[in-house]
Amino acid sequence: MNQPTANTFRTLIRGWLLAPRRTILGMVRASGTERHHAAFHRLFATAKWSIDQAGLKVFDLLTTGKQTVFISADDTLLARRGLKVFGTGMHRDPVLSSRSHHVTRWGHC
Repeated sequence: MNQPTANTFRTLIRGWLLAPRRTILGMVRASGTERHHAAFHRLFATAKWSIDQAGLKVFDLLTTGKQTVFISADDTLLARRGLKVFGTGMHRDPVLSSRSHHVTRWGHC
């Protein structure tokens, strides 16, 4: 992630923390920036960055001290279908399933 992309990302994170609605335009408005909202849409459409590397950097920031870090994970199934959706598969839906009845759905987990 280069410096201009990192600055745009930081502005979105600031807006995400303050926004009442978690949309790109809502985050741009909440951050108080004067930049056009299309610049923030381009971050997700064409900027060269990796969500995995960004997540690892945040994890490194959290674990720099000697304290224990507890991480919670959510296994909620995000139901998505279509020819252009990458990485979907058949997963057990924990919300609709029970011990005796297993429901599988197409989507991301």
